[in-house]
Amino acid sequence: MALADIHIHLLFGVDDGAKDEDEMHAILDAAYQTGTRVLCCTPHFHPGYFGDNYGKVNAAFERLSSYVQKTYPDMALYLGNELRYEPECVTWLRQGVCRTVNGTRYVLVDFSETAPEKTIGNGLHNLLNAGYIPVLAHVERYRSLHGEIPAIQAFWHNGVVLQADTQSLFRGFGLLVQRQCRKLLSLVPRMHTTVRLAHLKCWDVSITSAKNTVPIMRRRYAAIMQSVYCVVRP
Repeated sequence: MALADIHIHLLFGVDDGAKDEDEMHAILDAAYQTGTRVLCCTPHFHPGYFGDNYGKVNAAFERLSSYVQKTYPDMALYLGNELRYEPECVTWLRQGVCRTVNGTRYVLVDFSETAPEKTIGNGLHNLLNAGYIPVLAHVERYRSLHGEIPAIQAFWHNGVVLQADTQSLFRGFGLLVQRQCRKLLSLVPRMHTTVRLAHLKCWDVSITSAKNTVPIMRRRYAAIMQSVYCVVRP
């Protein structure tokens, strides 16, 4: 079964992801070996944190595209951003300075992990009203949503796509996050949930550890497939 990764900080030199081109290639190699055949690069977007990295992102993506075409011709490579929500973000999207997922209406968006539930809900509502489809990044990690399953279900029913990290399932972000992630996955048959199965935590991955990630991700994938199935909202 081929996997799609819709959230990865793979492009080098543009945010807190891959440090150089070699590391970028090593991470991509690891993703391919674990079955990823569709990958959307999602560098961070927030002018206050990362400045104007638009040109750097395009340049790094062009180099990665060339590597993929030569090395993995059966892999589809796309570009987007991970948008840190701010009130003016709709303007950024309409101006094109922040990318949607492969030019579609889908927008990968995150909030501070300490953001109140109301702040998250209002932000998602604003994006929906502007005609975008929010993909809420690492939904299981927001502290204000821990245990608030009805609120998360309401997001989904309103049209929000939910994205979770594989690391969360294996206590990569602590016990509480793991419990929240497993609870959400238990609801998959009733609430289609996008799960980032091929996620690599790029800013913590060295070239060596990226290669060692392959067997780890294979074990994680097998464990997930034994207990849940994952569906992407059309």
